[in-house]
Amino acid sequence: VIKQLQSTAQKLSANTLHILREDATSCSLQKKLTGQQFTLIFLDPPFNKNLIVTTCAWLATSGLLAPKALIYIEAERELLPLPLPENWQVLKSKIAGQVGYHLIRAP
Repeated sequence: VIKQLQSTAQKLSANTLHILREDATSCSLQKKLTGQQFTLIFLDPPFNKNLIVTTCAWLATSGLLAPKALIYIEAERELLPLPLPENWQVLKSKIAGQVGYHLIRAP
């Protein structure tokens, strides 16, 4: 997936795109991203490990979200309602098979 994203970014000349494959709450990632803000974030953690809760809570306080950032989340379908920070808004939410996919707006 990472190689495909990089190839697509290159074809589109998306020079401001950052593709990272890391533990979202790792200290090394936090250091790499210091001072940056993002308008779109994709979260697709391993299912049934309570990672949506911890990752969203971390994102809410990390300073990485630009105003009105969009967050796309894929999670196990049983995780409804999504355990999101109080002021995040669900824009769309659908289920396909065992996967729930959701588009969220952060304030």
